[in-house]
Amino acid sequence: GFSEYSLRLWPLLAGLGATILLFRFARRELTPLASLFAVGFFVVSSYAIRHSVEVKPYAIDAFVSLVLLTVAWPLWQANEVSWRRLWCLAPLAGLAVLVSYPSIFVVGGVGLVTLPVVLRSRQWNAWAAYAAFGAAVLAAFAPWYATPADVGGGQEDLGAHLPPGGLQGRARVGDDHEVPPGLGLGHAGVQ
Repeated sequence: GFSEYSLRLWPLLAGLGATILLFRFARRELTPLASLFAVGFFVVSSYAIRHSVEVKPYAIDAFVSLVLLTVAWPLWQANEVSWRRLWCLAPLAGLAVLVSYPSIFVVGGVGLVTLPVVLRSRQWNAWAAYAAFGAAVLAAFAPWYATPADVGGGQEDLGAHLPPGGLQGRARVGDDHEVPPGLGLGHAGVQ
């Protein structure tokens, strides 16, 4: 529907999904005690809880990162290439970049970790899948990279985005930083 709850549904589902993925990953890769601690710290973390109920994409970022980790980890761990898994990873990485901005860092890490495995293999399917992985990431990231250069029109348009009357009447923080009143910087130690 058209309510705030419909906007909060996606981060909530992503937070729950991230918890399930972390549980499955930790149970498979860690000792039982380490798995308990990893998942336990995640589920009681104030950030994981808070971001799962906010209308912000942070829980989705965690979910996407765990999906990428879950798919890519066996490639690194087996130390041999699975071209089917690489072909699965290519569209997934492109979609991840479109859905989650920070996932570009996870995708970059996945690409760097899987590169030696692909280079050691002599399979053309693996090389083609890795090229598709790179092309998907590039195709998904290129519009995000190119867009900021065209937005805003430069410094001369900055005045159009300021509140009426400019920055007069703003709370002072330090000597050269101005903050709108009521911004709520209490968490940063600013009164």
